[in-house]
Order: sequence, then structure tokens, then C-alpha cells
Amino acid sequence: MAVIQLNDFSGGLNLLDDPAPNEAIDMLNVEVDRQGRVQKRTGYVKDGSMSAFAANASRLFYSTTLSQFVVQEGVNVRKRTGAATYALVKAFSNSNPVTFADFNGKLLMLHITDGLFSYTSGGTLTGPLGPGGPTIKGPALAIWQNKVWAALTSSVRLAFSAPGDETNWTTAGAGSVDIREVSDATLLALAVSPRVGLLAFKQNTSYRVIDSTTGSYVTIDPTTGASAQQTVAASDEYVISASGPQATDGFYVSDGMSPFQLVSQKVGPLFERGEMQGIYVSTVQDRKGTRFFISNTVRSLEFRPDSGAIWMRSHPVSAVATSGGGTSWMFVTGADPYVFQTGTSPGTDDGAAITSRFQTPWFPLEGMHSARLQHVICKSRGDFSLYARKDRETSGGTLMAVDGVATALGTQQFWPRKLVREVSFRIEESSSLATGSEPNLYAGGVGPLGAFALHSLTADVSPLGMA
Repeated sequence: MAVIQLNDFSGGLNLLDDPAPNEAIDMLNVEVDRQGRVQKRTGYVKDGSMSAFAANASRLFYSTTLSQFVVQEGVNVRKRTGAATYALVKAFSNSNPVTFADFNGKLLMLHITDGLFSYTSGGTLTGPLGPGGPTIKGPALAIWQNKVWAALTSSVRLAFSAPGDETNWTTAGAGSVDIREVSDATLLALAVSPRVGLLAFKQNTSYRVIDSTTGSYVTIDPTTGASAQQTVAASDEYVISASGPQATDGFYVSDGMSPFQLVSQKVGPLFERGEMQGIYVSTVQDRKGTRFFISNTVRSLEFRPDSGAIWMRSHPVSAVATSGGGTSWMFVTGADPYVFQTGTSPGTDDGAAITSRFQTPWFPLEGMHSARLQHVICKSRGDFSLYARKDRETSGGTLMAVDGVATALGTQQFWPRKLVREVSFRIEESSSLATGSEPNLYAGGVGPLGAFALHSLTADVSPLGMA
């Protein structure tokens, strides 16, 4: 009797030809926790009973200065004054992306054609800033070393303000630097890594500023850059960039000091087929750890940099913001005129049932000789359909209906007695269910959990020889 023991699913999605035993050949709307267990994700709801914006919401930022979420809706920037309520802050001349930052007790907003504006918690709007000096217009804004940094529109120039003064771009301590090493391509994006400082990106190159007084810099990668400001994001330890003319190459990760490394090889077919063009990159740091979302207007990939695992969601995520506490975050999709909220234990995506699936790699049995799949033990919680597929079946399989308790771990046994040469196990589940039973050390109470979780599968196989 041979045994297949699966108790670690931490490898995530792998669409290539030779996945590892802990990876999946198909997964949608499930995620892997830090213990390597598969669980269905929770859903999201609209922010209260909000009415639809007049245009799509494409940017979201949590301002610590205002203690409010700020959203870009078409040409308008609005602040969230309460559940479902968004007051106008500034109407720009067009819907080009706005970059946000908190500085000097103000919310800063940089527009590629209208310029730099500040907004106070008291409602005072000032701008455009930078009179008498360089015109501060551009695609990217960052705060570093008590200065405001801006990549100027259609330029190699990186401008920086005087220390502590977003209005002063001309006197001592202010200045600019032209980033021309490697190429004269224009600057497209900025990011700040808490560990290494300010990073600047062109289409195919990336740089690190090493002196906040002069703006001097070094090249960290001469072949990998960022396609736009929305295709780069940074966390405490990682910087991620979607690279290529339309982000069709994949996404890359660096520590901010070293050259970027391609980390999307396992889902490379999605990029080769152009299914992930028009990329947005966002980061979430919550009770589940650091995660990046790589998204287009149709779907999103969730990437966990500590393990390298990737999995897929059926909805896009164009921008994410969280107010802290590690319990929930809000996001916009870029293709739906609402702000959505997670962490409220919904089992639906804005009222729609969530369809999920997960499939293990194919396991050849006894060197591809004939064998009998005798016995399967499933350790899990919740209800789902578990299938044993044989010999590269693309649909169906032997159904083993798992009927468990949503909030409690249990073990169920099945006796498929199925003749196989290769076997793969597949989960399918569609429902509006969710539960809450995970302790939350940040805010007390419990955190939301999806409708089911798979902890392990054990299968006993009897070899039948050469038949």
C-alpha cells in the first residue's frame, strides 16, 4: 500500500508543466494561510449604502492628516467623511491619475497637467504650488527625508522641495537632479522603501537616490523599471514592479538595493497571453501579513513575497488603502464606480455568491502502472465538493461530498476504490457563506473566515502491477 500525504499547500498557483507537490494547477478565490492551509477568501461590500460615483474610481489613499480615505473619481478627488459619504476636495481638469501623500500637516495631490496642491483638515485648498521655480507637475510624488519629491511631466528631472516646506522649490535645500544614467527616457514612478529610501523608475530602469541634499543616485537595475506609477508598490521589506511596455512581461521584486528578480514565472502564461495587460499594483499589510495585488480590469493576482506564492481572485483591485488595525481594508476596481470594504465577514462579492476552486498537481502512481485509489482522509472545516480525478481528466471525477462544520475542524473518510494511473484532487464550492472564528489580536473579537478550509489530504493507493 502506498500513501499520498498532502498537508502543505503553500506553493500557490503554478500554470507551468511541472508543479511541485505543494502547488496547485488551478485555484480561484482561495488563499493559503501561513500554515500552508487552503481556505476560501471572504468577500466585500460597498461602503455603506453609497450611491454610484459619476465616474469610475481609480485611486484610493488613506490620509493620516485628514484621518480619512481619499478617492479619485474621474476628474474629482473626494474625501470620505462617513460611511457612504464622499465630499469634494478638488476637481482637476482631466482624469489623469493623481498621486497622494501626507506632508507637513497637509494632504498633497500631484496631477500630471494641473500641478501640485495641498489640502488641510480644515478644508483649505492651496495650489498650484511652486511659484517662481520649476513647474511642479508630474506623474509621481513621494515624501523622503522631510522633503517632497516629484517626477516632472515628460522629463528626466526629479525635483525636491526645501526641508519641511512643500511650497518652497527654489531656495536653499531645494533643487532637482536629471536622471540620465542608462537612458534619457522620462521618469514614470517613485516609491519609498522604509529600509533603503527613495526609488525612481523609468520604463526599463530603476534607481535609488542616495543623497537627499543633492539628489545624487545610483542605478539599481539597468533593465527593469516600471510602466507607470500605478505599476509599482513598496512595503517594509519589498518593492514590486510590473515591467514591460504594457506590463506583459510579468512582475518583479527587489529589496530596493539589489536588481529586480522576476517572480511571476509560475503564472507566466497569463502574461504571455496578454491577460494581465493594463496593470495596477497595490500592497496590503494586515493581520495576514504583507501581500501585493497585481490586477487588470478583470481579475487580480495576490502575491505573498515571503513565500513566493501566487493565487487568483475573480475581481480586480486597482488601489487599496487601510486605516490600520489589521482588520479590514478598502479598495476600488478602476471599472466600477464604488468604494468596497473587506473584513466585514461577507460570504459574497457585493451580494453575488463567490465561486471557488482548487486543484492539486497530478500524482503518478507506482511509476504510471495501474493502481487503485482505495481510501481518502480529508481534514477540513466547512462544506465543499472534493473530486478525485484520474488520468488527466479535465472535468468531473469521483465526487466526495465533504459535509463539515464551518467553524470547527473535522476529519472525514471516503472509499472511492477508483482505478487510476495518475490522480489529482479538486475542490469546487460556490456559496454566499462565511464565518468568523479566528482570534484577532489587533482589535479583539474574531476575524472573518471563508466558508471552508482544507488542512490535509491523505490517500491510500494499492498498486495493481503492469495492467
